[in-house]
Amino acid sequence: MLLPEDAARYRAEALAALRAGRMSPECSIEGLAVKLSDLVRIRKLIAAVGSERLVLRYLAMDAAFWTKAQQLWGGILYESSTAARYLFLDETIDVQEEVEQIRKNGPTTTGLLEPGPAVVWNEEAREVWAIGLAFRGAEPPVLRAVAFERRAVVWESDALGVDLPEWRSDYAARGERLYVAVRDKKLAALDLGTGKVLFRIEVPENISYTERGERDVHDIHLPGGGGVVVIKTQYPQSIRAFDRVAGEPRWHFDPGYNQTVTAEVPGIGVLVTGADQTGKFAAVLDGRSGEILTVQGSRAGRYNGLATGAGVCGRRLVCAGARAGRGVGSLQVLVADAGTGELLAPIVEANVRPFGEPVFVGDRAFFIDAFERSIVAVRIPTGAGASPLEVRETTSCANGVRIQQILAASDSVVALLATEGLGAQLGIAVFDATSLALRGESGFLGGSSDPRERALVVSGGLAVLATRNHENGPYTLSAYDVQRGTRWAYAIDGGRAHAFAGPRIVVWKQTETLLLRAEDGMSIASL
Repeated sequence: MLLPEDAARYRAEALAALRAGRMSPECSIEGLAVKLSDLVRIRKLIAAVGSERLVLRYLAMDAAFWTKAQQLWGGILYESSTAARYLFLDETIDVQEEVEQIRKNGPTTTGLLEPGPAVVWNEEAREVWAIGLAFRGAEPPVLRAVAFERRAVVWESDALGVDLPEWRSDYAARGERLYVAVRDKKLAALDLGTGKVLFRIEVPENISYTERGERDVHDIHLPGGGGVVVIKTQYPQSIRAFDRVAGEPRWHFDPGYNQTVTAEVPGIGVLVTGADQTGKFAAVLDGRSGEILTVQGSRAGRYNGLATGAGVCGRRLVCAGARAGRGVGSLQVLVADAGTGELLAPIVEANVRPFGEPVFVGDRAFFIDAFERSIVAVRIPTGAGASPLEVRETTSCANGVRIQQILAASDSVVALLATEGLGAQLGIAVFDATSLALRGESGFLGGSSDPRERALVVSGGLAVLATRNHENGPYTLSAYDVQRGTRWAYAIDGGRAHAFAGPRIVVWKQTETLLLRAEDGMSIASL
């Protein structure tokens, strides 16, 4: 490996040879249609036009292909000769004429929306809406909301100008509001019903994503009116709050390093779990001021690694972790008032290893065991002086099987099971929330779907799992009712992701979006 000063010298020599015409500036990767000059040209077009999606539409290039091309080139751009070629091409390629052509004769959306819109359930209208971009040739594109089943435009807005969102992951519907990350460091709040822009703000760091694949935005209503919008950012990680009405900055919290998770505490603020130099912690922050109302774990000096598992249910904070000075197997579980930190029952020691964010069913919190072999249940007291905590655990999975995810479903807990090793197979198991008895299981239904998307989603008492046995195979949805067992299966060529939207299931494909009826899997509309 070259030392930095040697690499810089070789790059400068190569750049001089290119400028003198002694070296060809072009190079390519075998099997990839995007040459180095194409990479430079496309990047310059995107920078000048300000919209990756608009440029890719102009070039008739698939977004996934463009992402793959950048990843492949990214692995060799650090090489001195390739870096010199890149710099030379960046100096010499002129894209101004193409930029003007894109702006003057932009693409026109053939349908109501561009492929891959965000799909949300509008509670007030009681229907599914699709929200995304629509290009109008030379006119500026608009943000458009469409009633999916009626195929009717509800509203459209060009108020965001060139800062229109590119992908469905840039949207987060929160009640009557739609939050849009119009750029990595900009956030806009819109009225979901009308499309009116309520505010648009700049933030210091990039807004991160949740596990659901949408921007990490929380809309917190507080007693007495008003509230805050809380976002999680990355590079560096931080928690920032803005006034819900005016968008003005309110407070900032540094959660330390490593992954942080935020959960809303209704009427109070947010739960933050993270780690710093002293270990793991869980803290409830006041929504108005950002001050810590209650904290468990390292920042409280109470336990080593308390927040291996932490979550909130109403005003109740549930935490688990190792007791200071004890062995790994000696853990404690506590339940406290989220606003005051007051213990609602004596702390319980148990030989369990809860891990991650819990799910809640009734008065119980459920964690995956740290070894991903069983589910740990904690019965939560309803108030001070109530009956003591009760900690139970399911029997372990069979050898070679682990629990990848758990979700609440009606009066049950649904677990996503996965076999270990290459070619993992996925299946569903359902446990009774009260007794932890196994209610039923689907058997293994197929191979893993796209790991970037959630394979299992749940609504009410219905769980829907996506599987794909090979990369180009059909995207198969299998519905499992927690009371009645298997309901239906539907194989979709070209399926990429799925989610619930009220009583419907939305399936995204490369060129269209489908809407299915949850009860029978029947396709009822497409955009």
